[in-house]
Amino acid sequence: MIANLCLVDWGKVVRVFSALLTPVIALLANGIALQQHKTNRNQFRLALLDKRIKVFNGAGELIATVLGEAKIGSDGLAKFLWETREGGFLFGPDITA
Repeated sequence: MIANLCLVDWGKVVRVFSALLTPVIALLANGIALQQHKTNRNQFRLALLDKRIKVFNGAGELIATVLGEAKIGSDGLAKFLWETREGGFLFGPDITA
């Protein structure tokens, strides 16, 4: 058994492990980049959430006013337009329409 260990060509072993080191580092870097991408995407969605809620609440206030009073004045409509002005950017054209 000990004689077999002495017969191992350590030069070949070192070359094989050094050749495998580059792909392993590349896989680790790729995994880290993927995790950073997921984190950045989630942070972006979280940052938009506050603005989306403001637009949602503005639309809800308009609906509540119309249901409560059965009419809407120019002040209420102006307030709705002001609160939902970012809707096209935040939600897209299909939701805005």
